[in-house]
Amino acid sequence: MKSITTLLLIGSCLVTGTIFAESEGKKKGCASKQCSKDSSGGGGKHDMAGKFGKMLSSPAAKEKLGLSDDQVTQIKSVIEANKANFETQKANTQDAMEAIKAVMQNPGASDDDIRSSSTHMANVKADGMILAKSMKNEINAILTDEQIQKIEEMKSQRGKHQKGKNSQKG
Repeated sequence: MKSITTLLLIGSCLVTGTIFAESEGKKKGCASKQCSKDSSGGGGKHDMAGKFGKMLSSPAAKEKLGLSDDQVTQIKSVIEANKANFETQKANTQDAMEAIKAVMQNPGASDDDIRSSSTHMANVKADGMILAKSMKNEINAILTDEQIQKIEEMKSQRGKHQKGKNSQKG
């Protein structure tokens, strides 16, 4: 039981840090190109549905994956159908983050208060992961096995590239 609680707290801290960094970026206006809305109405890097839409509307991605026009249309429909869910999830995450920040800034907060807000934050994060997984499954149902394999290879290559960049910074 202690190990589960410890894992939940560590996970909550990681989630909290990630979301705090994201919320701080928004407070500061996050003026990068990635944050600004694109002309298709999708959001920037803080908008999960917008990320997918932008990636799929990219001629390069369409070409790399060999997506048909019909597949692109179907995938965009899945994204549009899930857009409201992602917006709700985003609001829930921001609310949970504000709640945990309020508890942490309250000098009278008890251990139970902290544990409760951390658990809530972890549950909200899990809901987001489930939503993303569900949408990924819907999109994968549209793709061929070869296209899914290409996506996995692209992710693997991107991961290797990012690890190389991180090791050069140190």
